Amino acid sequence: MTHEKMQEYNKYLIDRKIDAPIVDYISIVSTTVFNIDTAFMKDFMDLVTRDDCCVPHEYLFKYGVLSEHDSSNVKRLLEQHEFIEEKDYTLIYTKDVGNPKGGRPSNVYWLTPTAFKFILMRSQKQKIVCGLLLVIRKVCQVLQ
Repeated sequence: MTHEKMQEYNKYLIDRKIDAPIVDYISIVSTTVFNIDTAFMKDFMDLVTRDDCCVPHEYLFKYGVLSEHDSSNVKRLLEQHEFIEEKDYTLIYTKDVGNPKGGRPSNVYWLTPTAFKFILMRSQKQKIVCGLLLVIRKVCQVLQ
């Protein structure tokens, strides 16, 4: 059924000579054919071309990987996956800066896009990401 819907959409694009960028195509196919929310795709698309530590650890909370906003949870997660500091992530110590809300300051972790995607794929709470990866795979199969 879904394969037929994709073929139908592809035929629509071809018949009307519509040149759709791959990101837009995947987003439309994901939402209309597979009923997957792709609102998070913009965050990922902005990061996939970078190879530096550019993903703030707050994204782990934003996408439900971690629920408690505590940098010690981030540290535990990075250690659990055996990530290497200065290769997979960087750490900014905020001990000297202080915490404007009071209390003890937390550290700030910046992950590489690869490390972030790895954590998302391993997270039990991220069915959306797994679904999107499956959609991308099906799209690639249809386009071949």
